[in-house]
Formats: sequence, C-alpha cells, structure tokens
Amino acid sequence: MTKRRIYFLALPLLSTPACLDMSDQDAADETSSQASLSTLDPAAVPAAAGVRICYSHGDFCVGAPTIAFQDPVVETAGGRLFQVLAGGGFVAFAFNADPTRCVAVKNGSDLVEVRACSGVPSALWIAQRGPDGQSCIFQNQIHDAANQPVYLSGHNDGSPFHVVRKGANDWFQQFTNPGINCP
Repeated sequence: MTKRRIYFLALPLLSTPACLDMSDQDAADETSSQASLSTLDPAAVPAAAGVRICYSHGDFCVGAPTIAFQDPVVETAGGRLFQVLAGGGFVAFAFNADPTRCVAVKNGSDLVEVRACSGVPSALWIAQRGPDGQSCIFQNQIHDAANQPVYLSGHNDGSPFHVVRKGANDWFQQFTNPGINCP
C-alpha cells in the first residue's frame, strides 16, 4: 500500500482576507473612491451578531447553500446567521460562519454573491427605512447602467438575490430590522 502525503500551505492569519477574493477583482475594487469596509469604525463593528435577515412581507431569508467565494446568495427558508457590521453610514452582512465573507454584488452584474468583506465596495450597503415604516431596505453603493441606485431584491420564490431599482415590479425589497438603525 502506497502512502500519500498531503501538504498544506500555512499562511499568516492576517494575510488571509487580503488574498481571498482576487479571482473576480476588477479595477474598481482597487481604485474606487467609494467607501470600503476598512472605513467602518472598528468600535462600531459588529452592530448585531447572530441575526437572520428575512423579508418582512415574504417567506424567505437571505441565505446561501455554501459560502464559497462567488457562490450565489439566495432566498432560503431559514436563511444564514449574519454579523451586521455598521459604521460610517454603511452596513455589511458578514456570514457568521466566516466573518471575512460578506453579501456583495458580483462585478459588472446585478447578481448578489459571496465576496470578501474588505476591499470590495459592493459589500457595503446603506440601510434605509422601508415603505411600511418598520422594515429596512438596503441600497448598495454601486449603481445600475443608468446611474440609478440599486437595492437588495428577490422574487420570494427561492431564487438568487439581485440588485434592482427601488420599488421595481415583482421584487421584494423590505426586510425585518436586523438590529440596526434604518433611518
């Protein structure tokens, strides 16, 4: 019987987040004038931990079958647990199972996927009060092709999340307040 050896590359823990999300990186990730997670005040992070982000008028929550990089963020019945990081007018949704991974928008797309939390401008959202006066809606930093703001949105049918304009027909955009200030 032949023995097989598996070798693991050990990297210093502090360098790991810096190299995790490079496969889909574009120039905007490096040179953006938009805020990044590093601009969040560390004293303000996390604002809430172990929370689920669910539709306030629907059946699903923000989830992901796996949290591998670039995997889709989808509507699931139970959702995932998140650490909601807040500061500087922004929030980020870090997966509780691995807080270096966040809910963000795929480069050049309207699809929402698992991305690195740091150095990825689309991982930051602006929490706003929903139309019902109690829920939250989440505007992303990026804008659509017509330079209009886009919001975390889904169809309430178990499909992947996207970012679309506020109030778009057939899209659910209001979420239960995950323990943060939604002005």
